[in-house]
Amino acid sequence: MFRFIEIVGGQGVGKTTFLEQLANRLCVRERRWRTFPESVVEVVSNAKIKDYDDTVYKALWGLQKVNFMRYKQYGICSTLIKKRVNWPVRSLLDFDAFLAAQLEMLCDPALDFSATTKSLLLDWHVSSIKRFQSLGVLERDAVVLFDEGPFKTNYAVDRINFRKVQPELIPIGVIHCVLDPTVNLDRIQARLANTGNLSALHRGTAGNALDKRVRFSVNAAKNTVQILAEKGIPHMDLNMNHPSIDKALTFIDKCIDSSSGCSADNP
Repeated sequence: MFRFIEIVGGQGVGKTTFLEQLANRLCVRERRWRTFPESVVEVVSNAKIKDYDDTVYKALWGLQKVNFMRYKQYGICSTLIKKRVNWPVRSLLDFDAFLAAQLEMLCDPALDFSATTKSLLLDWHVSSIKRFQSLGVLERDAVVLFDEGPFKTNYAVDRINFRKVQPELIPIGVIHCVLDPTVNLDRIQARLANTGNLSALHRGTAGNALDKRVRFSVNAAKNTVQILAEKGIPHMDLNMNHPSIDKALTFIDKCIDSSSGCSADNP
């Protein structure tokens, strides 16, 4: 089972952009870790054509193998990895404690979200678990950085029964992207103004509703980091006003070296 590091933070704080900056700082050969898209390509590249029982999928496998359409390779591999092939995939039952906590939180009458929003949050969490599952054949020495992992997308980590969580489902480190909620909200609104696009979780919300959702996600991220820290998981706080790529890379390397006991206070 591969090891992993999670990047957590409020919705729209800039986690994905920062992960891309981390990945672009060093070429793949110079890194001891992979992003999720890189890992997807690696899993499919290590598969065999006999793993696919459909002519279309065999053709797609051949295209990605020769990297005929390099800029579309991840998209092709994502399609292939969703096809049932002969590599082991973890059962959703392995994540039962995660799903039970998320469902308990979403059913809490005190949570003032619409049914649509609650449905999106659950679907987002299940999708992140399935992405995690899809990498099940990566070797133990593989390390994957997730910006939408099983802990990031779970807004009820304080409700998780960790006695039911297998050790390999715990990250070896956590990078906490920190940004004032008001600034966070400004960035989301600026992205909407510049691109006309919002994430599925932000679509259809504005004003106080959007502000409430952003603050909820920021607080959930803080709670997640605090709980994992109490369980001895190394973490670092990253100021997203001036994120330090070098500091993050140093933290990642130390977590990989030790896989435990790495101190966020002494990166």
